[in-house]
Amino acid sequence: MDMERIPYSPPSPPQITLMHEGSSITFPIQAHETILSAMERENAGARLSLSHSQSDCRRGSCMTCAGRILCQVKNGAVLDVGRRGAIKADADFLGGGLEDGEEYVLTCSAYVTANVTVEVGLCEELWEKRFLQRLASDDTRRAGREASAHQMREAAEKNVKKFKENMEQLIVSDSSSG
Repeated sequence: MDMERIPYSPPSPPQITLMHEGSSITFPIQAHETILSAMERENAGARLSLSHSQSDCRRGSCMTCAGRILCQVKNGAVLDVGRRGAIKADADFLGGGLEDGEEYVLTCSAYVTANVTVEVGLCEELWEKRFLQRLASDDTRRAGREASAHQMREAAEKNVKKFKENMEQLIVSDSSSG
């Protein structure tokens, strides 16, 4: 029996397309690389004119490397090991503020398993959605007013004591000079 040998060709790595302010680049990403590592290998920050460092912590905590998943060939193409999956709109991590269906990923802790398109350079956008909306709530404003009132009361009490001490010193100095 004559068997024809079929040459083995390893599967090609997934392609990642990064987008930032209308520019895009596409390149292969290896299974062992985080998105951020692949970006650095490909000099993507400079090629996409990203204005700031893409990661301060490299642990998935600081959110400076945030990106939005725009398109993935199959669901679950991005695994963010720092967050156990892409950051979904209903995740506790964000505490609300996202549109339904929006998925963010932290590129320093995310691995790609299939072709995907990610918009990068979204640190400020994600911070605004995660924190600024919370800060603008009525509860937060009320807590801020209460804290300000407490500080003003403490300052006034300290000033009254200081005023009394100064007055007593004046009275003592006046009585001793006369």
